[in-house]
Amino acid sequence: TGVSDLPRSAPGRAAPISFRWQAETPAPRDYTVFVHLLDASGRRVAQADATPHWYGPLPTSQWPAGQTMLDAHTLTLPADLAPGVYDVVVGWYYWETQERLALLGPDGLPAGDGAVVARLEVGATAGHRPDLACALITEACASQ
Repeated sequence: TGVSDLPRSAPGRAAPISFRWQAETPAPRDYTVFVHLLDASGRRVAQADATPHWYGPLPTSQWPAGQTMLDAHTLTLPADLAPGVYDVVVGWYYWETQERLALLGPDGLPAGDGAVVARLEVGATAGHRPDLACALITEACASQ
């Protein structure tokens, strides 16, 4: 997509982001989601780490296999964040050890520990474009 089609926010504002997850099998423990905002050089400029939640906590050890789970997070952008396009990266870790779960590639082999799931345009003002939640889950869209 072109930059003009990206979800948009502004420095110092909150950028809501929502996910749909589906567990193939029950999780052996409760995992934490990390959401990172990375600049063009790969430097983390904002982050949100939390237990999955949608109107309340959703511990991963309690997810039924095969059921879709909704999960909402908010990235708070630094007030001094430079305008530009940023990558939104998501992944999982076990909070007690900080060990991240491996992301598996199409070949089934480990391919890192986080995935770029969206791009966010940061400008001087947010304008009236859809928020990041709209880009991933339309029913979670607060701006419609």
